[in-house]
Amino acid sequence: MKKTLLVIAISAFLTACGSGGGSSNSEANTTENTAGNSVNTPAVSTVPAADKKDTSLILNDIAKSEINQFVLNGKTVNLMPQGMNPGGFFMNNGGNIFGDTLTKAVSGRKYTETRFGILVPDDADLVAFSQGTVTVLDDMPTANVETKYSGDFVNYDKNKKSFNNGTVDVGVNFALKNIKIDTFDDQTGKKLGDTMTGSITGNQFTFDSGKGKGQFYGSQAAELSGIHKDGNVVTSFGAKKQ
Repeated sequence: MKKTLLVIAISAFLTACGSGGGSSNSEANTTENTAGNSVNTPAVSTVPAADKKDTSLILNDIAKSEINQFVLNGKTVNLMPQGMNPGGFFMNNGGNIFGDTLTKAVSGRKYTETRFGILVPDDADLVAFSQGTVTVLDDMPTANVETKYSGDFVNYDKNKKSFNNGTVDVGVNFALKNIKIDTFDDQTGKKLGDTMTGSITGNQFTFDSGKGKGQFYGSQAAELSGIHKDGNVVTSFGAKKQ
């Protein structure tokens, strides 16, 4: 009888040890897996979120009645807050203007045929745009002279997260299908950088070795506007025929 009890006691002890060992192994596996996950977790990037954003350069041919709206990430947004219609650029850099919180710079009523600007949503790619009712091909000028346009530009530095604006002069020869663009500091009038040149195809143009593009708008190409990207700086501009 004593031998039987001893065997039972030993068996119970071994069972308990076995159970404890199983629990210990499970904890060890969990620790290993946790450590493994920790090792494989990508390092946290130190690059600011805004710098990770891509940039979309968009040209739209739309009805004049829709010029103050833009489809951003599948949702139609108003480019101007309710009741606002400035002559120059409307700019909002992270503020709340009459309920409008989208960081952006948009051209105002100075331009009747086109609307252009830059939109910087918090949760999506930056957008530079040029839109309006594009000049129909049969209405494009053909004169072999330099036609001058005068206007404005705004740019956004993705690293500095800031807007800057100035003026722009554009020379167009519709017969030779070439275009040249100069930008100037808004305060000093000093020319900024080199003259950018490009070519015209139909009612559109490209310039600066493909970094920029734009369109002509209204009757007889009354206005033009375009967009440009160079590194972290994105630009949108427009001009009226003189």
